[in-house]
Amino acid sequence: MGWLVIACLVPGIVGAALLFFHEYREGRARLEKDTIQTARALVQAVDAHLLKAQVAAQSLSTAGALSKGNFADFQQRATALLATTKAGSNAVLTDQSGQQIVNTLKPFGQALPRHGNPAVARRIFETGKPVISDLFIGGLTQRPVMSIDVPVLSEEKVAYVLSIGIEPKDFSGILLAQRLPESWVAAIFDTTGTIVSRTHNADQFVGQKGTAEYIQRFQESQEGAMETITREGIPVFSVFSRSAVTGWTVGIGIPRQALEAELQHKFVTLALGMIAVFGFGAMLAWLIGDRIAVSVRALQAPARALGAGGPLPASEVHIKEAAEVLGAMSEAENLLEQRTASLQSTYQSLLLREQELLEAHRLGRFGIWQWNAKSGEITVSEEIRHIYGRDVPPFPEQRGTLLSIESWERVNAAAQEALKTGIGYDLKLQAYRNDGTHIWIHAKCEAIRDAEGEVIALRGTVQDITERIEAEKALRNSEIRFRATFDQAAVGMAHVSLEGKWLHVNDRICEILAYPRDVLLGLTFQEITYPPDLHTDLDYLQQLLVGSIPSYSMEKRYVRRDATLTWVNLTVALVRTPEGKPDYFVSVLEDIQSRKETETALDEARKLYRQHLEQQVAERTEALMLANQELQRLALQDALTKLPNRLAANERLRQEFLRLKRTGSPYCVLMMDIDHFKSINDTYGHETGDHVLQHFAATVAGTLRATDFVARFGGEEFIALMPDTEIEGAMVSAEKVRNAIQAESFPVVGQVTVSIGVGLARAADANEDETVRRADAALYCSKKDGRNRVSS
Repeated sequence: MGWLVIACLVPGIVGAALLFFHEYREGRARLEKDTIQTARALVQAVDAHLLKAQVAAQSLSTAGALSKGNFADFQQRATALLATTKAGSNAVLTDQSGQQIVNTLKPFGQALPRHGNPAVARRIFETGKPVISDLFIGGLTQRPVMSIDVPVLSEEKVAYVLSIGIEPKDFSGILLAQRLPESWVAAIFDTTGTIVSRTHNADQFVGQKGTAEYIQRFQESQEGAMETITREGIPVFSVFSRSAVTGWTVGIGIPRQALEAELQHKFVTLALGMIAVFGFGAMLAWLIGDRIAVSVRALQAPARALGAGGPLPASEVHIKEAAEVLGAMSEAENLLEQRTASLQSTYQSLLLREQELLEAHRLGRFGIWQWNAKSGEITVSEEIRHIYGRDVPPFPEQRGTLLSIESWERVNAAAQEALKTGIGYDLKLQAYRNDGTHIWIHAKCEAIRDAEGEVIALRGTVQDITERIEAEKALRNSEIRFRATFDQAAVGMAHVSLEGKWLHVNDRICEILAYPRDVLLGLTFQEITYPPDLHTDLDYLQQLLVGSIPSYSMEKRYVRRDATLTWVNLTVALVRTPEGKPDYFVSVLEDIQSRKETETALDEARKLYRQHLEQQVAERTEALMLANQELQRLALQDALTKLPNRLAANERLRQEFLRLKRTGSPYCVLMMDIDHFKSINDTYGHETGDHVLQHFAATVAGTLRATDFVARFGGEEFIALMPDTEIEGAMVSAEKVRNAIQAESFPVVGQVTVSIGVGLARAADANEDETVRRADAALYCSKKDGRNRVSS
């Protein structure tokens, strides 16, 4: 019974071992798939951050301040945009020489270095297209940085390069947002394999290359996994995903020790559970087996008694089958007693026929046997012993040992029938050799009668037909499997002649190609292949025929019976004869029409979405430019006089001062103040005062040159900037203005006078304010000397 228990448990133990192995592989595969999805999500987040910066850069590149050369205003706007969008750490404007003009990291006007990545700048000036750079050392910060560089166009030519710098620390938030386990190592690489950001030891490794093996792997494949070692020397299982848009890569490394510890924990838990289950099963099997063993052992004494021909002793059994066997033994005992007398009478006759049976055995090469009905003795030829590999036991002992139980029952019934009727049997039976292997035998039997017609014995032949039965069975199973696979396959299957004629097709291929079977079998595949795809298909077939390839797969189109096209994935292999000559092709067709239609629909949807998005961006950009222009106009214009205001005057003064520094071209400033303007407001009211200001502004602007710049500087104070003018010319122009104002008749008030101070800009001035202060001091002198006069 111990062997019975072991036989019950061994399959379960083997199955549990296979389950453990399968669970390990599945767990590893799930982890790899989940980690690749995480890497893919990180790549998309990195792309989104880079493209966000690119959109911000393109928005800034259209600012009106750039087209007007107002770099100070541009720096203010760029600083505000970066603070709002968080698109990058700084913005840089570079001219064609590579010199930085604006860098939001330093106040406008301070000295700046050249562009930190001149190769990228030259590329944009040459191509006019945006560039996402790799990591480089910033020209100003001297720290690792990458940039989004876009062209700034003027009259359809690249005038400047606008760059938005992004520091490695800006990418750290993307990695930390995934909340990876603390021991996992995640890193972002640029297109050259340089580490841009890292969850561990970022200060040490950012700016360095990844391992050569790792870089080579992710440059060859867009996604994948591999065993590798981190820069710290830690063995890890690493997965990576490379962006198809930016070419940047995200890698995630899982320490091999942590990975194996987690899987081992799962397997130990599963193993303990299985051990508990198997232990309980073993105990239960042992208890049941013990009851079976007791019952089987109880049959030993009756069996021995039955074999000895003595009376059966009383025996106690616990299972139904053992009780039935005991009953059969009792019946057999009675039957044996009845047949003993008959068998004794035929014994002599059987001895006489023995020589005849031996001759038949020699000639027919069959094993022969004879059974004495009276004595129960079985005589067999040597060939039968060879067939079974053992001596043949008495017939009752053959049950389950020499013959299978089912075969023994059939033989027993047939033998009993032969004894009763004298009609023999012709049976195919399953038997066992001495080594336990199964064999098939062809058993024939005929009855032997005595002179009175009584059946006194049975004799027959036994032929080992195992090889024939197995061959027939294998052939039938093979044919059934092939036919079921061929006819019921979910894909189209066909046998095709070497000339291309359809030889055999299943129902699915008829559905795919929309041809009835009888019509399709009358065609060749060349006749229904879409012509543009035929050359590739025939080329593959030729490679099959010459043995260059074992099989091939391709996507192709067939012309259906209704003249429509259908897409399939075609897989073809060549079947050869035993001599190695080409015989026919086996083709498998998978219907991919729905997938192709879906791909086409997705492409159209992407195209429409891209067009819509581009239109929205263009519309919003145009609206933003118009709004910026309007804001700029309102910010730089005095609402009452419609002249430029003080802010506009300060910008113009700055431009003229820079031009003076650059070219040496002189300019003068006129500071003008309406005399006794407060008394006008006090006497006539502020509305009249406003009219005086408007009239005064129009008169001054009409008197000076068109190239001169006139602005309201504050209250009743006005300023005029006269470019390319020395002090003598400015004094003459100031007198013209004074005379024009004095001669002008103002509404309600009548005559108004003006005091004017003239200042000349000097090359040694530190800034533009010094000229204004000189003009203001001269204005003070004019007022002190009695007003309505010009001083310098």
